[in-house]
Amino acid sequence: MGYILREKEEVIITEFVGPGPAAKHKHNSFVPDYIWQNEECGKIYDQTNGLITYIGDWHTHPDNLTDLSQLDINALCKISEHKEANCVNPIMLIMGNHKCTVVDVYQLLDYSKPMMIENFDFEGVNAKV
Repeated sequence: MGYILREKEEVIITEFVGPGPAAKHKHNSFVPDYIWQNEECGKIYDQTNGLITYIGDWHTHPDNLTDLSQLDINALCKISEHKEANCVNPIMLIMGNHKCTVVDVYQLLDYSKPMMIENFDFEGVNAKV
């Protein structure tokens, strides 16, 4: 959740919505609790009078890998096409390794061709993640 400053081409992330209580977690797959997530996103949208809106997805990858998988690319395309999401150029933030110290941010700017817009490596940084 957040907003996009189009004039500065900046993505501002203000909120993270978690997986939800009924989410299914496995080592190489994840199914979110879609109903819970939609309700939480709706609450934030309503509480901010539409200023904070859905801008994309986030998740972790095992083994320090932050590259987009084909499933990730498909998810970005589905988000882009979903009228209720109202998110034509969604972002995807992927955190790698068990400490989530490596983070890549991608954005779908051209259909089915996401590009990395940011890379962060917090390894060795004294920060709480």
